Amino acid sequence: MLLLIGFQLHWIKNSKLLIEEQFTNKVSMALCTVVEKMSTESGCSEVRSACRVSKESCETQVLTMMKDSAFDRVLRSSLAFYQIDLPYEVNIAVKDTLLSEVPPYFLLPDPNFGPG
Repeated sequence: MLLLIGFQLHWIKNSKLLIEEQFTNKVSMALCTVVEKMSTESGCSEVRSACRVSKESCETQVLTMMKDSAFDRVLRSSLAFYQIDLPYEVNIAVKDTLLSEVPPYFLLPDPNFGPG
C-alpha cells in the first residue's frame, strides 16, 4: 500500500512539472509571436531607430509602443490563440537587472533593437 501511495505521489509531482513546462512553452510561443508580429508593424522602425540613439530614447519609444492599442491587440490575440486567459502586466526590465528581479515570463525584442 505504501508503495502504491509513493508511486501516486511521484506521478502527481511529475504531472505538475509537465503541466508547468507546457504552460511555460505556450507563454514563450505567445511572446515570440508578439515580437514577430510587432516587428512588422510600422512603429517598430521608430523604436529600432530610437534604440540606436540612446537608452533613454529607446525606453521612451518602447513605452509608447507598449501603450499603443496595436501592441495590446497583438498581445491579447497571441495569448488567446495559445489559450492563456490570465491577468498579465507588461513592464520593461533593464538588461542588467538581477535575475531575481526579472519576472517569470518575459519577451526579448529583436536583437536589432539594441545600439548598433
